[in-house]
Amino acid sequence: MRAQLKDLQAWMSRLQACCDDLNTQRSHLHDEKNSVVKSLNVEKDEVAKLRLKIEELENYNGEKDGDIRKLKAALDEKKGKIDTLGKEIELLQLVVAEDQKKGGIWTCLYAATTTMVAAISFIYATRNIQASRTSRFTIHHGRMLADEAFSNGSRYYSPLHLACTTSTPQAPTALPMDPIPSPMADELVRRPIYGVRFGSPYPAICTPRPRVSCKVSEKGGDDGPPPMARRGKDRFARCPGGSASSNPTTT
Repeated sequence: MRAQLKDLQAWMSRLQACCDDLNTQRSHLHDEKNSVVKSLNVEKDEVAKLRLKIEELENYNGEKDGDIRKLKAALDEKKGKIDTLGKEIELLQLVVAEDQKKGGIWTCLYAATTTMVAAISFIYATRNIQASRTSRFTIHHGRMLADEAFSNGSRYYSPLHLACTTSTPQAPTALPMDPIPSPMADELVRRPIYGVRFGSPYPAICTPRPRVSCKVSEKGGDDGPPPMARRGKDRFARCPGGSASSNPTTT
């Protein structure tokens, strides 16, 4: 019996040790449970905060989605306007190209017309200048022949007859727009002509000379030779132009 009692006491001591170990483990597990519960509560709080943030973000996203839809609608409208303007620009470019073609044709025609008119004007001016030079040299050549005839003692003299029967001297070559080609021509121009009418546009009298009178003779014409020319006051008995005046008449 004593041996069995000792065995029971040893077994009870082992059971007590096991109970103590279980109590220690239970306390550790309880502490762990408390820590887990605390962490779970913290996580729950964070989850709640995250849910609030998610709800706020969803509301914000809803507002932004509305703005995005408005911007998309405005963008579509702008794209439509851009397409319309692009078509209008293409039409305007076609119209401008056609106008430029037409304007180019008119410009060419205008340039050609202007060039033709300028050439005709230049030719006409050159011919007028040459005609005026020829007329002036004809008058002065006739004047020189008249002086020579008077110096030789000729009794009959008709400047118009001399101008028509004598060959016209050629003027010296010069620039087209130069009215006085050479000093010799200038000297001839400065010699006066009295009683001669040849239709020259330039004045024939450039230096003062004694006045002479041109009187129309009652005789003459087709009946015979021209009237007599005297060296006195009536140097020219008849004016070739057919008008009587006290002063020389030139045109």
